[in-house]
Amino acid sequence: MCTNENKGCCNCGRPSENGVTTYVWWHADNAGNQLQRCLQTYGIPASGASVPVVILSDGYGSGKPDFGGSDPGAPAGAADRYGFAVFALSPALRNGTRLADGGAVGGFGLEFGSQAVVNDTHPTPCSVADSRDIPYITAVLDLVAGAATLDDEKVFVSGFSQDSMFAAYTAVCFAGRIKGVWQGGSGMARNSHAPVVPGLEGNCARHDFLQHGSDCCAEHFCTGCKYFPIYPKTCGNTLIDCLMTYEGDGLACGADANMYEAMVAEGNDARLVLFPGGGHSAPPSSWAWQVGCLGVTDACSAGCEAAFSSCVGASPDASRFAACESQMHNGDFAASGCTLGCAPTLPMLSLSIAPTKTVLSAGKFGTTTGLTVGPTTVTHTTCTLGTYGPFGPARGNGGCTPPSGRTPPDFSIRPPDSICASKSDKTNSPPSTPDASSTPSPAASPPTTGAACTTRCAARRRRRWARDLRT
Repeated sequence: MCTNENKGCCNCGRPSENGVTTYVWWHADNAGNQLQRCLQTYGIPASGASVPVVILSDGYGSGKPDFGGSDPGAPAGAADRYGFAVFALSPALRNGTRLADGGAVGGFGLEFGSQAVVNDTHPTPCSVADSRDIPYITAVLDLVAGAATLDDEKVFVSGFSQDSMFAAYTAVCFAGRIKGVWQGGSGMARNSHAPVVPGLEGNCARHDFLQHGSDCCAEHFCTGCKYFPIYPKTCGNTLIDCLMTYEGDGLACGADANMYEAMVAEGNDARLVLFPGGGHSAPPSSWAWQVGCLGVTDACSAGCEAAFSSCVGASPDASRFAACESQMHNGDFAASGCTLGCAPTLPMLSLSIAPTKTVLSAGKFGTTTGLTVGPTTVTHTTCTLGTYGPFGPARGNGGCTPPSGRTPPDFSIRPPDSICASKSDKTNSPPSTPDASSTPSPAASPPTTGAACTTRCAARRRRRWARDLRT
């Protein structure tokens, strides 16, 4: 646990004030450099029954020990309301400096595998050699497994946009230890296909983008790239993937369908929800959608659903939904069978915002089963900022111009099942990947002094990135 003596450049939480407990440790990256890691946690019970865990990707942050207090729209408020613990992954620190990739992705600091070169030969770049964050995530999951009050059978990862891409990367890499992922405003990018993500991943290797910027397609188009952030080859581990996107999201509408198709092809449980209008943002009552879709807690009963629907009324109303949700969690609907912390069902959530399309590959939503089983592929016709698919006159190329005569990869060809023979039971990385037992303790790496700690303004980076997306 983080203390003034061992914190190095981590920001220690204040458990007695805001309930945040921070963990700190060091490990070597794939070049042998010592990295300091910080993990912010909230809601780990001191005793009693074990609770689910939701792990947030926070690649733009610097490990701030704050989960937003009691606001139900904040992670801490949602954790209190639904009864789960929440963790936040943050970028590594090397010699007191926060690591980041820079470029159009706004200084995102969690490292995707294999320089974003993902293909049928190397679909799951999940080894220590692929990403400096594999030992970090391994240690986080080991912390969960070693805590008596955390349920290591109910671990979920979540994020929005680029953080959502990293959440998907994490979930697939550790599909034997993670139950589900919420991908808000993202999906899977495909080589030579729209939509194109801001860092041009799927079309450019990471180092080429950092060197050439938006010219990397013309200067050094990645012929070895096929997918981004990862291909969901989960090797017999069934993963839940909740994909939630607006029709007006030019970065994700269509990319969600790509990931849905790949998830289903690999035997995973994909749950796609497309919302009308909007843009690159999460839906209202986002935490309710996440908890309800993933099944973080058990679904509300039929009686509770009826009482809640009566409270909101016949027409979707996000404000009314939020008010009725507060009433439900205050116990006002207990007589109707609403247990505290129950997860909203799809009909309940649709009273916040009615989806344009809901496709459930296994006929499941949360812990509700027996719903209509969706098709193996999904085609959107209502993406309002352009169609998706192979580059061409009708779709454009999102600022990526491949060399002339370039033939897009054949996406009917998938990574072979033989790849799974080299994977371990608990991760999609080779069995030689070290676990947390090989991670140096803080005593083995003296803390960096506070004066040497440097972090850039993450909020300013996010604002600049959002502005660039709008323009």
